[in-house]
Amino acid sequence: MDGIFYYDTKVEWQEGRIGNLSSNGFPDITVATPPEFKGVPNIWSPEHLFVSAVNI
Repeated sequence: MDGIFYYDTKVEWQEGRIGNLSSNGFPDITVATPPEFKGVPNIWSPEHLFVSAVNI
């Protein structure tokens, strides 16, 4: 695959360390800072999503 690819995403932090991840045409995802960084347990974190992308 040649070329440059762009992925438009946005995170809006709602309250405390919980936010909303969005991109046009996709369902929103609730995300949070992970507990290891004084965040919220049992909510997807940007770190989880990054590592998931590498596993594909």
